[in-house]
Amino acid sequence: MTRRLLLLNTDLELGGTPTVVRELALRLHDPPRWHVEVACLGKWGPIADQIRNAGRDVTALGARGISDVWVIRRLIDLIRERNI
Repeated sequence: MTRRLLLLNTDLELGGTPTVVRELALRLHDPPRWHVEVACLGKWGPIADQIRNAGRDVTALGARGISDVWVIRRLIDLIRERNI
């Protein structure tokens, strides 16, 4: 049985935490045991390109600020659609 894991970060721009998320996504992905996906609350960034180019699923939810609470609905939908 494949276990599905979603790594969620605020953004996937160049920086420390997004780089750690990228490394986790690349190293933890171990089919058929683990399927790792990455999502960020904000817009698409260079780290998202690197993760996608490595063959992992990446989603940018598109929030522009703290008042964009609708992004929670998009996150819930993503979790349900992907069976995470």
